Order: sequence, then structure tokens, then C-alpha cells
Amino acid sequence: MEESPCFRDHFEAFTFENRAEKILQSGDKDLNIDMIFCEDKPPGYCISSFSAGKGEIDSIYMSPELRDRNIGRELIGRSLHWLKKTKGCTRILLAVSYRDESVSGFYEKFSFYPRYTCLEKKQRASMQIDRTK
Repeated sequence: MEESPCFRDHFEAFTFENRAEKILQSGDKDLNIDMIFCEDKPPGYCISSFSAGKGEIDSIYMSPELRDRNIGRELIGRSLHWLKKTKGCTRILLAVSYRDESVSGFYEKFSFYPRYTCLEKKQRASMQIDRTK
């Protein structure tokens, strides 16, 4: 993933199954998983959750072959409907990976705008600090 070079290994291993499993393990959230299958193409999906009065679109993915067909719009719409109408949610969050701002225009169509930037320290297995000096 060129958009997030520091965490490429994380995103390459973060398949639908891995994302869904991590969200399911949290246990304290109500989940909504929407998937769209189109012909023989890989699916598009959107995972959203609700917990303690707050909604979140945890993960959305569209295979490149399915983009520009309004399928992402349909998935986000379904998630927002579930969060607002079914759960009564008024605060909904969505995180975008660093350097993946190209999708910001898409999210702005649904009134999602940047509020803050969160940085994460990269853990490196080969990075050892010699504390004996």
C-alpha cells in the first residue's frame, strides 16, 4: 500500500477476515456487516459498529474492479441508515489511513470531514536500544 508506507505490512495483512475477527473480538459492540457481490469480482464490504452511544464505520473496502459504480455509496448509505435509524446514533466516526486522503472527497459527500490527526509510533522488531551505555 503506497498510501501508508510506514505501516504497509499492517495494511497488507489486514484482510476482510482479519478486520472482522478483530472487531468481533471486542465483544462490546453491536455490528453491522454489509457485503456486495458483483459477478465474479471480489466483494465490496462495509463494517460498522455501535457502542456507548457512538457509531463508527470501522472498515470499508471496494475492489478496484468495482469502483466508480456507486457501490461504495450504497454501502456507506446502508451503514449510516443502520447507525442513525436503527441505533439512534448522532455521532459517527470514520478513520482514514495516513496518505489515503484521496478518498476524502468521497467521504465528504456523506458529511465526514477531518477533525484531528492521530499519530502512531511504529514498533520495529529490529530496533533495540542499548541501555548499558
